[in-house]
Amino acid sequence: MNNTPETAKEALRVLRRVWVMFSDNSQKSGSGFIGPEPGTVITCAHVVSEPGASVSQVKVGSEPARLQELYSDIDLAVLECRERETSQFGDADSLAVGDALMFAGIPAGVAGPSVLVEFPKCELLQINGMINSGNSGGPVFGAGDTSVVGVVTAKFVPLLLEIDNLRDILRNIPQFPSEVAVGQIDFSKFVNLTVRALRSISGSLRLVQVGTGYAIPMNLMPRWSNKE
Repeated sequence: MNNTPETAKEALRVLRRVWVMFSDNSQKSGSGFIGPEPGTVITCAHVVSEPGASVSQVKVGSEPARLQELYSDIDLAVLECRERETSQFGDADSLAVGDALMFAGIPAGVAGPSVLVEFPKCELLQINGMINSGNSGGPVFGAGDTSVVGVVTAKFVPLLLEIDNLRDILRNIPQFPSEVAVGQIDFSKFVNLTVRALRSISGSLRLVQVGTGYAIPMNLMPRWSNKE
């Protein structure tokens, strides 16, 4: 019996928004989902970490949380919070190529390829779907099942590499001083406006790209991998 509506209902039940503030005043948001133990939420390590900065504040929804465990090598993290609900894990090893999957997340834009995808340190589930950066940490279900089999970690679109290269080039183009002109033409305004327009276009291109998604099998979660 295909109970896909039940799967969707379960996905919405366990899905949570994760907010993180860092010591350098930068912030991130991503997705997470309630774990198999009360008071735990699972998300991606890259959602709750930032190079060169420490975590100063974490929230699950509007509730305060604490980073409890970080597994950077497989891009997973466990948060401690006031959550009382629990989820059930499934067996990712039982999946076959071509099996239907359902994932849940709260999108917030598009990120480029992750290090874990380019240089995998663990086995990954490959899925097709419109995965954006805010989806990281969201749960993946086998269609027709209500057990979590994976965690969304990244998406990969080859064109994003070229878009990111363009954005890097644009960032390094200096702003021309206002006194730069060619005849009656204010050359500085022309160049600066062109650069801003190209940055805006390149950012929009990132938002419409759909590619291959990747998820971390729940079997690899160290805290619960050996439990029945």
